[in-house]
Amino acid sequence: MVLTLLSMCLNFGGTFFLHEFLHLDPRFSFALVLAIAYVMNFLLARFWVFSSAQMTIGKQLTRFLATSLCFRIGEYLTFTLLYTYLGLWYLLAVFISLCSFYAVKFLTYRFFVFKPHGRGAHG
Repeated sequence: MVLTLLSMCLNFGGTFFLHEFLHLDPRFSFALVLAIAYVMNFLLARFWVFSSAQMTIGKQLTRFLATSLCFRIGEYLTFTLLYTYLGLWYLLAVFISLCSFYAVKFLTYRFFVFKPHGRGAHG
């Protein structure tokens, strides 16, 4: 839950800062922040949230990159649909797009990417 809050703060704060203070397009701002969150999430998930996982870091990184990339693309497409085509306020679009993928991301990371020891983690 703490990782989720950190990620949400980064996504909201980063997107807000890049758009409001650096005057970057919200779509570019959100995409850039998603990329930064991508790296942060792997490192924190690997070494803190799912630290009991016994799978090699290479295998975890490969699984994380593949699954997280799909999630990030989905989040970005959802954001773009809400902001560009439905005209929602950009921060509301960020919130909805991130929340819509939360549960499925957690379950995928928990049971596929960072399997705990004793559940086929070495396979």
